[in-house]
Amino acid sequence: MTTIQIQSNLEKVLTEKKLVDMDE
Repeated sequence: MTTIQIQSNLEKVLTEKKLVDMDE
């Protein structure tokens, strides 16, 4: 995996986590 792929994966996970946090 390239660094760019890892970064975008991290951002996706962080964004989803933020959305979940906002839902609560």
